[in-house]
Amino acid sequence: MFWNCRGFPWHKGAGLNEVLEDADIVFLAETWERNLQRIPPIPGYIVHSIWNQQTGLRGQGGVACIYKEGIQDLVHKTKDDPHKRYIWIMLKSNSTPLYIAGCYIPHKDSPFYQRHEVDASQPLSDICLDI
Repeated sequence: MFWNCRGFPWHKGAGLNEVLEDADIVFLAETWERNLQRIPPIPGYIVHSIWNQQTGLRGQGGVACIYKEGIQDLVHKTKDDPHKRYIWIMLKSNSTPLYIAGCYIPHKDSPFYQRHEVDASQPLSDICLDI
């Protein structure tokens, strides 16, 4: 499952349980985390998140992968984007591995591109190189 949570109010907690209720793996985008406002620990789940720290009130963008502890032997985090726009995971059991990327791609006018020296006309170039 994928949810653009647009800076979900982590301190309130309401709503996240409903998203996780019927899913083994959930990717969140636009988490807007920062050092003092993180996705809280979730009983029975493993949380991996990345974001770009800002000097303002919130982080910029942010992606998280949340999955049930019961499948942790099948889920392997394979790569975090150095610019913190995506997380790759691999699901592996007895069959062919399945790779999944949870992404947040900033809009073309975002100051992200200038700040990180990334070409705004090719926002997916890095992830395409991974494929």
